[in-house]
Amino acid sequence: MRPVRTRARWHLLALALTLLYTMGLGAMPVLALTGNVSAAATPSDATPKVGDQITVAVTIDMTGVSAPDNLLGSYTGTLTWDPTVLTYVSNSGAPIGFAGVVNTGSAASGSLTFNGANATGAAGVTVVLTVTYDVVAAGTTALDLNFSAMAAALTFVSVLPGIVVTDGQVVAAPAEGVTATATPDDAAPAVGDQIEVEVAIDMGGMEAPNNLLGSYSATLTWDPDILSYVSYSGAPPTGFTGVVNDVSVDTGSLVFNGANASGAAGKTVVITIVFDVVDAGVSPLDLSLSAMAAAGTYVNLLPSLTVIDGEVSATLAQYTLTVTKAGTGTGTVTSSPAGITCGSDCSELYDDGTSVTLTATAAAGSTFTGWSGSGCTGTGACSVTMDAAKSVEATFTLNSYTLSVTKAGTGTGTVTSSPAGITCGSDCSEVFNHGTAVTLTAAAATGSTFTGWSGSGCTGTSACTVTMDAAKSVEATFTLNSYTLSVTKAGTGSGTVTSSPAGISCGSDCSEVFNHGTSVTLT
Repeated sequence: MRPVRTRARWHLLALALTLLYTMGLGAMPVLALTGNVSAAATPSDATPKVGDQITVAVTIDMTGVSAPDNLLGSYTGTLTWDPTVLTYVSNSGAPIGFAGVVNTGSAASGSLTFNGANATGAAGVTVVLTVTYDVVAAGTTALDLNFSAMAAALTFVSVLPGIVVTDGQVVAAPAEGVTATATPDDAAPAVGDQIEVEVAIDMGGMEAPNNLLGSYSATLTWDPDILSYVSYSGAPPTGFTGVVNDVSVDTGSLVFNGANASGAAGKTVVITIVFDVVDAGVSPLDLSLSAMAAAGTYVNLLPSLTVIDGEVSATLAQYTLTVTKAGTGTGTVTSSPAGITCGSDCSELYDDGTSVTLTATAAAGSTFTGWSGSGCTGTGACSVTMDAAKSVEATFTLNSYTLSVTKAGTGTGTVTSSPAGITCGSDCSEVFNHGTAVTLTAAAATGSTFTGWSGSGCTGTSACTVTMDAAKSVEATFTLNSYTLSVTKAGTGSGTVTSSPAGISCGSDCSEVFNHGTSVTLT
């Protein structure tokens, strides 16, 4: 049997839970996933014969999702298969507690679309669909399961970003005959993995007296650029004598044979081969038999033989690059190749060996002050080679600027700020963060008058507000008050009154303006 293929689908998809919406449960917010959900398409018999009838169970397992998101609320999925191998017969419909539809319009061409919704949800493993098929021809068909929407009940959290889907596979044998298979234990490995390929001959389809395997001579070929031969085991199998010729393994070929005078019934694993996966790509596992005979009768089995070749689709390992932002400022980190715009999307999966360049752009009023993590330093673009999961931190610092106040004029007074920091008086400058609105208030001392602002857009005599987007200066003018001293002379006599400081000589000039606080001596 060719094992199932497991694929982790980590794509961030839009929450399109149409079923819940149409059932009156309202619009659904996009919330964070709190675990992983598993889904699988599992045949009741993965190696049936032509003429058999099998079922395929589609299951969704919420066990790996944390509460309160661990109840299956809705799903929309598609199951596809090869209609030349399996013919659709019927389906079970939506499971108990769910309302939904199974669209069989494309069943003849190998596709079913199904959905379901349950307002209260279902915990654990739910068999969401069971499909019945007739096995109509020998061959291999994938049971390819995909979901376009899936959400938890009650919380409406989409579980698609963390779903792990295990596709099924059916290897159908002829109703009468011998089947030889080359089956990898992992048909979709990553570069760096090690896999095993099992070569088996199944006599279960033959009738007596020709149902015992007596001898075989076989060759397995593969792409040596993708799969590198390591070793073999189990050859010849128990009860058989034979030879394994491995002289051509570097070019992707292994020859092996075996003979058993008593014969072997049923399925015999004739060899297991170990490979290292050394590069990404698709390698066939081409199995050919040049001779095969039944024990005792020596009947040539080749005319009754069906060979089911295997295939390995190797991919590069993928690792997650995660960017976090720190500091008092703001900004965006982007990646090349694309995938990270942090901002909103701060992690991405990249193939093993990918060189990812991260670039930081500070927002207005902030400065990018440097990288840390995964070898990134400084403030230039940073390149990270993805050979493991990696994390990089980008620090943005909010800019700060100095606001300076100067005082002018003949008078005195104090300027204060809100937020606090300036009391000028004694402290006439302060550093404020970008974007801070600083209100300056002037208070004249006794005997002085505040006569106005100048600089950084400040005018008039009311409080002035300065928005700090650069270093700024403001001048406050205070004017000393002045008063008139008037002298009058009385009496029958005459004389002169003078002042010190000068200004009055009364006689002729009997009044003068003096500044506040001036001590004037009259003589």
